[in-house]
Amino acid sequence: MDQEINSAEIDNGYMMKTFKHHDAITETVPGKFLYSKIYLSKHKANDKQYAVKKICINEMPEFNGNNINQIYNTIKRGIKLWSRLDSDFFVRYYYSWLSLETNKYYFHIQMDLCWYSLDESIKQMHNYFKDTKPKTGWPSVGYYMAGELFSEILEAINYLHKQGIIHRSIKPSNILIINNNNHKFIKLADFGYATEHETSSQSHTMLAIDDKYMAPEVKRSRKYCMKSDMYSIGGIAQDLFNVDINRFV
Repeated sequence: MDQEINSAEIDNGYMMKTFKHHDAITETVPGKFLYSKIYLSKHKANDKQYAVKKICINEMPEFNGNNINQIYNTIKRGIKLWSRLDSDFFVRYYYSWLSLETNKYYFHIQMDLCWYSLDESIKQMHNYFKDTKPKTGWPSVGYYMAGELFSEILEAINYLHKQGIIHRSIKPSNILIINNNNHKFIKLADFGYATEHETSSQSHTMLAIDDKYMAPEVKRSRKYCMKSDMYSIGGIAQDLFNVDINRFV
């Protein structure tokens, strides 16, 4: 096992020292891999609630038993890009740390608390069509709300691309929704796979991940650009607008 991670970066007690409680509120399950949980945590200094994401590096789908240090450095690069984004379109990053528990490495990220995701909204939309009798189309207010969310997603990605950053993991579970956000609803999250794109000739890491929202060129090639995020946006547009009510009959 790759053990090149600097032991000075590991802090097994930070969660307990800093937060009053840390109850798991959601789980991320990409395919069959359960490798991260999000905790509701209250800071001891200011009593403010935060979300703390706990990622098990050893259980990530790209982990092969020998590349812990490589994955860790990739996460840290994404955190560095995330921390420089100054916009209401993104979940705010506060702090991160590494821990070693039962021979597994965990990366923790303290961030804004958002209770709802686009993924959950889409599931509710499908439940609407499933439960409504007789079967009718999406009401006009539903299209309006979906259009507003999609417009904000495009604005967020446009801002990100102007900073020279490819997200590479745009999907409904990484788009969070919040009510009180300066008249905006969405916050883009999870920059673990984000990377800088500075020149047209630049090559990137190939991500062989089973994710229907990830562009094929990201999975199969090292040559891709900002356009790869547009593939992901297309998948989200299909989820939001291309609903076949007949499948819920």
